[in-house]
Amino acid sequence: MKSPTKKYFLSRPRGSLLILTVWLLVILSLFTLAVGYAARQKITVLKGLENRDTLRATVEAGVYRAMDLINKKSDKTRLPDSINQAWSNSPGDFQNIPMGGSFFSVAKYFSGRGNQRYQKEEQALYGLVDEDSKINLNTVTSAQVLQRFFQGAGHVSSEKAQEIAESLLDWIDEDDFSYAQGAENRYYGLLNPPYKAKNKKLDTLEELLFVRGMTPGIFEDIKPYVTIHSTGKININTASEPVLDAMGFSPSLVRKIVSYRKGPDQVLGTSDDGVFTDLETVLPVLDSFSFLDNNEKAILDHLTAAKEIDIASDYFWVQSVAYFQQQKAALIVQCVIQRYGKIVSWHEEYFTR
Repeated sequence: MKSPTKKYFLSRPRGSLLILTVWLLVILSLFTLAVGYAARQKITVLKGLENRDTLRATVEAGVYRAMDLINKKSDKTRLPDSINQAWSNSPGDFQNIPMGGSFFSVAKYFSGRGNQRYQKEEQALYGLVDEDSKINLNTVTSAQVLQRFFQGAGHVSSEKAQEIAESLLDWIDEDDFSYAQGAENRYYGLLNPPYKAKNKKLDTLEELLFVRGMTPGIFEDIKPYVTIHSTGKININTASEPVLDAMGFSPSLVRKIVSYRKGPDQVLGTSDDGVFTDLETVLPVLDSFSFLDNNEKAILDHLTAAKEIDIASDYFWVQSVAYFQQQKAALIVQCVIQRYGKIVSWHEEYFTR
């Protein structure tokens, strides 16, 4: 008969082995979970990168579609560009276009994105925005033009508009001499925090927020009507009322131009729109449509002779978004393209719809 003591010592290793086995299983399980999680994370990252590559190709297809559409016009003939043309209003070319398993749309405004860079009076959603319909803040040298613009589009007093206009001219010129209501280094150096006047042309519209007198509210009001990429001439077929007013067109002349462009149905962007086909015939065509007085004729003659207006455009703003039908991931690109193939600015953002 075995002693109780001996039996006790024989059973002890078996219990320890069981505990050790359980711990090994737990450790192996945790290791398996960790490896599996890391693998899933890696697969997710790779899938995300693959999705981004797909979306990038798709969003670029939207930009190339826009470039193809505006490049169909001959570079040898100055044919007019107007809001009722396909580049400005063509859902068939720009709305939910399939590219394999993804889609692209090119639109002036996407609901929910907070993007307000579009001509407010235009009815079209899917298409491009004409940059030559806007005030080019890098090429305007007239304080009067800028003052009229900031007062009308920015909804500020004449004094405030003068301050912003002259401060902008000081911001982009190369000297340190200030306009009467402008601002140079002496003014900006006293701010908290201090900074210097750029004394160069704007690289982004957002730089305006550094200019004396500019506020976020004023900036949002004027943003649909300004650019830093254009010929500097204003397309009379596409320019908005605030831009026409800033250029020096009288209120009555602005109304007549806009009414002619809207056509018989008085809706902009439709097939019956009136289009100025030649710069030299703008005056007689408009005079035939609605009698012009001597002052209105003088304004048109002056702006035509000064080559400040045009009937065609060379720069267009494109907003292309690429997305998957069953996924929330999307890529958006905002760029400015020049007719006949050149991209002059590019900004992209990957986001969840």
